[in-house]
Amino acid sequence: MKGEHFESFVKQDQTVHAGDKLGSIDLEAVNQAGYDTTVMLVVTNSDYSAINYADEGSIQHGGQLLALQA
Repeated sequence: MKGEHFESFVKQDQTVHAGDKLGSIDLEAVNQAGYDTTVMLVVTNSDYSAINYADEGSIQHGGQLLALQA
């Protein structure tokens, strides 16, 4: 898709904070282009004592996706 339907609001190596908007996706346009709109999240830093994920399914704006415990 070469970045079409995606917009990034941060740059590589930029420090971000909780609540910062990282990017946006026009899911309807991606779906209409024939692509699956499933989003996968991978946590690569495993230095946490627990990673608690939200239930499967849709998460609304402002909803909790996961919780990390140090």
